[in-house]
Amino acid sequence: MVTDYGVAVNPRGPDLPEALKAADCIPLKTIQELRGIAYSIVGEPEKVQFADRVVGIIEVRDGTIMDVVRQLKPFEFAE
Repeated sequence: MVTDYGVAVNPRGPDLPEALKAADCIPLKTIQELRGIAYSIVGEPEKVQFADRVVGIIEVRDGTIMDVVRQLKPFEFAE
């Protein structure tokens, strides 16, 4: 992920982070650090609110229900 505040790469692929660190020209950060920077600029987002209405069902081929998807409640800005 490339942003104005740094670059985050998947740590599971060791080649790319090592190459970027060796280049020493790109500000490499973790995704958690970038999230912290974003939250410090715009604040932490409010939790998503769900309605009771089910709009989707995730079902295995044998008929087992794995999960349901609920409708979102309309968003209201905090005062």
